[in-house]
Amino acid sequence: MYLDHFGLSALPFASMADPSFAYDAVSQCEVLDALLLALNDGAGIATVVGAAGIGKTLACWRVAAALATAGGGERAVLLIDDAHALAPEALLSKFEIDRPGQTQLVLFGPPELDAKLALPALRPVANLISFQCRLQALSRAETEQFLAHRLRMAGYRGETLFPPSIAAAVHRATRGVPRLINRVAHKSLLLAADENASRITAGHVKAAASRTPLTSGGLWRVAQWVDQWRARPMRSSST
Repeated sequence: MYLDHFGLSALPFASMADPSFAYDAVSQCEVLDALLLALNDGAGIATVVGAAGIGKTLACWRVAAALATAGGGERAVLLIDDAHALAPEALLSKFEIDRPGQTQLVLFGPPELDAKLALPALRPVANLISFQCRLQALSRAETEQFLAHRLRMAGYRGETLFPPSIAAAVHRATRGVPRLINRVAHKSLLLAADENASRITAGHVKAAASRTPLTSGGLWRVAQWVDQWRARPMRSSST
């Protein structure tokens, strides 16, 4: 792959969430701190909402780790990732509605979670939500720091692979969504290594984004394909 080419000891932009590579983004830290305070104050139900790939699973893991090392005695806290995928009756069964305060529940999910909790069948659950927060995408500056941080954690010790202008191109293509940043950065490194290049260029980022669904480049590629499909000559049918 590109590990030897760039002197890396591990893949810096693996698609799977890895707490050991976690970057302390402002939104992640604010949500973690606020959520722990809410749980300490006795919040019955809390929700953490964010777009796909924004870092909800990472936030869930970090909350679990923080609770495992926090003081204050034993308490029951149930963390549910992808809570939007649960059927309403399953959500109801996860929390004893008639005994609030004995079990604390934290639901992690995309914006669809809000829509599900607005269903009449889940009104008993919604009425007990005392804390809500949203994870935000990385800023342009955070994207640059995110790229450098993950490369550092993977053992990179050379000159900056993603200088400010290139990191800005990654941010524009991914809108600051960490999962998309990882995918575009990974493919950019592959392309650079294939060309025996020592740095990532705007061309690498553009090519990587065009091969990555949900990025601005990937969406442009899909739109181009749709336009070409619509413009194709129609075959006449014989009767």
